[in-house]
Amino acid sequence: LLITLGLGFTFIFGEKIEGIILKKINNKLKSEILVSNIQFSLFSNFPNACVRFNDIFIKSSDTSLTDTLLYSTSGFINLNIIDLIREDYSITDMSFENSDLNIIYNENGVSNFNILIDSNQNTNSLQLENILFSNCDFIYSNLQQNIKIENTFNTVNLSLQSQNKNYSINIDADVFSNHLMVNNKNYLQAKEVLFNSEIEIIGDSILIQSESFKIESVNLENIEYSYFDEEYQLSLNTSSQIEDVLTSLPSHFNYLFINHQLNGKIEANLTLNKEKHFKNPFTEVKFSLSESEYKSKNEPFHLTNINTTGNFTNGKDRNFQSSKLNLNNFNAKKEKGVFNGKF
Repeated sequence: LLITLGLGFTFIFGEKIEGIILKKINNKLKSEILVSNIQFSLFSNFPNACVRFNDIFIKSSDTSLTDTLLYSTSGFINLNIIDLIREDYSITDMSFENSDLNIIYNENGVSNFNILIDSNQNTNSLQLENILFSNCDFIYSNLQQNIKIENTFNTVNLSLQSQNKNYSINIDADVFSNHLMVNNKNYLQAKEVLFNSEIEIIGDSILIQSESFKIESVNLENIEYSYFDEEYQLSLNTSSQIEDVLTSLPSHFNYLFINHQLNGKIEANLTLNKEKHFKNPFTEVKFSLSESEYKSKNEPFHLTNINTTGNFTNGKDRNFQSSKLNLNNFNAKKEKGVFNGKF
């Protein structure tokens, strides 16, 4: 009986619901979403009803660099059956499979995702409680800041609120990072990444907070990043194994450790502060090492049971020449005796 009622409901109201949902989406967009097929189902995602779209294409608001904001082979909008009976067609839950998502800022800082219709009312808002991407190739390119990110989203679950061109995003992601390029240097190549973040975009400013961010075996915590007017600040903490940290470092830092072997535990706090009138950001790292080991690969020098606190800074000129490394309460064992001091 239930199946019969469901088939009857789909036959009578399915096409109407498909049209209403597509119209609600297009009423929010400056240019219409393109799909090859749309189909309503009462059973494919039971207990929710579902509208399925095939070959979804959403055009960029700025097509000078790419015409595609989003392409997806399949998309699904989940609808509460009781809400449908009440003729409430609110869209809050959707998912996409096998997608290409491109977020781009051109040389003038103009984005390609300004796709919502400007409202004549006091507010122009959008709220989506759940958006799921599975197997999504993601590109973020900011030509003004010389940043390019290429990722594959294994799964990304996010919520989105938009009001008057300001955006609030919560994101929980399982990602494979192909590249994270900043000023033509790759900082995150071929790494598995897991993170949970809150992102606020208000005008030209960006604020990112993340309680957890895992790169391979390295755990980063309490991350805060802010950007405005070509300046940014970044702070984070980590408690990890030294060898895991070194493996996760960008390849252009490998030369620093080529003749050294390090292992043990490190706890660290990193702060970066990029100001307009300096090429490099001010960098400070406060750290502690425990039960660690150091061995030179080209000299007969070996230390074990290293315990110390210290800090590193690139100094007032933000370069190698003004950099300083301090080690406090340094304690270690060597082959004959101990090695202690303050450096």
